[in-house]
Amino acid sequence: YNNTNRVSRNFISYHWHSVPGLQKFGSYEGNESTNGPFIELGFRPSMVMVRNVDENSNDWKIYDGTRNPHNAVTQVLYPNLSGSEDANTGLDFLSNGFKLRDSGSAQNGAETIIYAAWAEAPAFNLYGGQSNAR
Repeated sequence: YNNTNRVSRNFISYHWHSVPGLQKFGSYEGNESTNGPFIELGFRPSMVMVRNVDENSNDWKIYDGTRNPHNAVTQVLYPNLSGSEDANTGLDFLSNGFKLRDSGSAQNGAETIIYAAWAEAPAFNLYGGQSNAR
């Protein structure tokens, strides 16, 4: 990114770490297939954020189970853009992870994609205690 570490710029940096049963962060390799990779999380995701890190032109994408309560999760938000939500082939939210359903897209090209995922019904809270049941 060409604006990194510029003297006259302000930056925000978010630092997260994986907490089993609550949130998970990592990367995967896309396979350019409608039968895309399965990413094991250990929980059903409520929200997944992805970005292709091999191409600078790709945007962050956010998928959630609130606007799409059934598979395929197709509504996507672009947090780094000012436009409205969009629809694409998307992905499936499963009981223990998510599966890509779009071939050759920014989230399933034959490249490295990073992800952040948060649980629909967390087993633990940020302090290691059990969460409240719904």
